[in-house]
Amino acid sequence: ESLNQKQIAFLNKIIHHVEQNGYMEDVAELMKPPFDKPVSFIKMFDTKTRSEIVQILDQIKENAVITA
Repeated sequence: ESLNQKQIAFLNKIIHHVEQNGYMEDVAELMKPPFDKPVSFIKMFDTKTRSEIVQILDQIKENAVITA
């Protein structure tokens, strides 16, 4: 699947957030600044892609908070 320039920029915001914080505490953050501009997460991606992004963020969080 190919992404447009706005979608790639949005994913880069997510990557930057994860780099700075280790993971995303709650995927609801995707509905808040800085992720809600210029277009919301819901409008930016189709249902399948949104689900995949959320699943990946959940996996990253799980890996980050797991205790060995």
